[in-house]
Amino acid sequence: MMLQTILEDLARDSSARFRDSQILDIRFGEETITDLVLLELKRLSPQNVLILQTSKAAEASTGTDWEWWIGSDRVGWTRYAVQAKKMNWDTERYNSITQRTGSKLQIDVLDAFAASNGAIPLYCFYNSATSTAKSAWNCCKAFDAPQLACTVTPSAIVRPCISTRGTKNFSWMHSHIETVPWRCLTCPTTTKRYQRWVTPEPLDANESSEEEKPLDSKVQRTNVPDSPPRRSAHYETLPRVIREARQRGRLEQFPYELYDDNQSYPRRILVLESSVEDEARGGVQHGGED
Repeated sequence: MMLQTILEDLARDSSARFRDSQILDIRFGEETITDLVLLELKRLSPQNVLILQTSKAAEASTGTDWEWWIGSDRVGWTRYAVQAKKMNWDTERYNSITQRTGSKLQIDVLDAFAASNGAIPLYCFYNSATSTAKSAWNCCKAFDAPQLACTVTPSAIVRPCISTRGTKNFSWMHSHIETVPWRCLTCPTTTKRYQRWVTPEPLDANESSEEEKPLDSKVQRTNVPDSPPRRSAHYETLPRVIREARQRGRLEQFPYELYDDNQSYPRRILVLESSVEDEARGGVQHGGED
């Protein structure tokens, strides 16, 4: 099965699950949703999907819900560090954007991990149906509302929300062309666009996230910098330690060449290998700089 199709099916299933949870008044958080998504991901494609659990000791200090490796040894791999946030079904807000891990903002922990380890920092949003769905569509394919159930955007889009009123919601997040359905991570256009994001310097952990500024309604998009990330998030081949962990289904140790000991660790590591069919259709291409 094509990787893009797998991600589309996951978004469609998630959309139906979110709708049913509202109708039946059953609430669940980001971690439960992620666990359900991972279960379905593995069920849909056991051959080209690898899910590695990391040690429980690493979870307490993490700002990264999972790490994504997407690609193949034929075209190369792109590495992402991902933080998940669920939309409040009633208000269409992401209430936990300013959440902290200890004394640090989660976004700072995420960005520090990405900058030190050569990954693109992303937020993954779990969304329910919204009246503004069509205006939030930034994918080049035809509008398909269920695909908005699972969207992604670089952390640089999210960072202004820490201190700006009126931005922690579905409409604002999706007013940026960088916020797309997660199936777009298999698209070379999205990959190249994301490669150009510079991981911003983390905010001072002592700064208050409560002192919000009013939203300037004229500013709807964040400028995209021309310079590449500090470390490339593109890898020619899947690192040996990740390949070897396929046999165990678990990464017991974090090798220094991939993980800075001064940073947190991801809770899970996901390897999504593209098929020859994906690559033939242009769904996944080399992620290096032009």
